[in-house]
Amino acid sequence: MKTTPLLRVCGALALLALSAVPSRAEGWSPLGFAIAQDRNGGGIPDYDVAVYGLRLGLFTAANRRMYGIGASAIGNTRVFSNNGDENDGDVAGFQIAGVFNDAESARYGVWQISAAYNGIRSNGKFVQIAGLVNRADNDGSGVQIAGLGNGVGGDFYGLQIAGMLNLVGGDMNGVQIAALANCCQGTMRGLQIACINFASTLEGVQIGAFNIVEKEASGIQIGAINGDSNLVVPLLRITF
Repeated sequence: MKTTPLLRVCGALALLALSAVPSRAEGWSPLGFAIAQDRNGGGIPDYDVAVYGLRLGLFTAANRRMYGIGASAIGNTRVFSNNGDENDGDVAGFQIAGVFNDAESARYGVWQISAAYNGIRSNGKFVQIAGLVNRADNDGSGVQIAGLGNGVGGDFYGLQIAGMLNLVGGDMNGVQIAALANCCQGTMRGLQIACINFASTLEGVQIGAFNIVEKEASGIQIGAINGDSNLVVPLLRITF
């Protein structure tokens, strides 16, 4: 018996719909769809079901966990834990959105790409590329590239490149490059390049117009003003 193109399309859509039905035993689905989804519903499968595969959204999309590819015209929203599971809200793979990406954690690694904002609320391994701002609230490792600014609330291992400002709230091991300013509120081990560079403690290199260390510097400072709590000198300062 020959099948018509219409029957083939209907069969393909039926298989797609069946694949989106979550496994009751595992609470997961290989596919997710949403027009505007949050913890109150609005998507297939429900918010409480994890997606391991592909999740698509027209405006916003969210699920308990997402391991794979999440793509949304507006945003991939932050996922909250409903049952105390420490894995809830975790994202791995890719988040791609027209405006924003937001995740609870990225313990296995995630690429976040958006026109405006990328955010991770807990520890993670990530590559964040945003037109405006990237943010990680706790410790992290990876790469942040933003048109305006990058921020990490805790310790960071990796690379930050920003059109205006880079900020690390703890220790920094890596490279910060910005047009205006770099700030490390802990120990900076690596390289800072900006008009203004600041570190609580420096174990590396600062290159800019103003290089400032709150406590002690060990390394090289190149700029109009270079100094720490002990000494301020122009042009070049080398300490070991």
